[in-house]
Amino acid sequence: MKEATPRLRIEDLEGEFHQDADKTREYLSLKNGEKISFLFVFGVVVDKQDGDNFSALVLDDFTGTIRVVAFGDNIERLREIKKGDELIINGRLRSNENEGIYVVLRNLEKIEEPNDELLFRSEILRWRKRLGKNKG
Repeated sequence: MKEATPRLRIEDLEGEFHQDADKTREYLSLKNGEKISFLFVFGVVVDKQDGDNFSALVLDDFTGTIRVVAFGDNIERLREIKKGDELIINGRLRSNENEGIYVVLRNLEKIEEPNDELLFRSEILRWRKRLGKNKG
């Protein structure tokens, strides 16, 4: 059975970034030992940058910030986003020496309804409980 993609706060992305021996999978090993390659994260766009071959933004969920980058077909999706927009991002975790941990965009949803944000926050709480983080 395939594991569900975690919904996390940015502050929960603490741990070591690793690559499998066969170099087919990169993952973040969280402090509780869980390994994640993909995630959902919610936040407000606080910075944005568009280039010829990429688009990037910085997402702030009030616990931290993380850079989200898009390449290929996803570039145009990020270019439509503005500072101040609230988003749910689904992406693959990556890491490099210059930027640390960042997210490569797979999908995004712009939050239009307050209930969508509340639902996502309740999903985060369920994941935090699983990770052993009981503070709301």
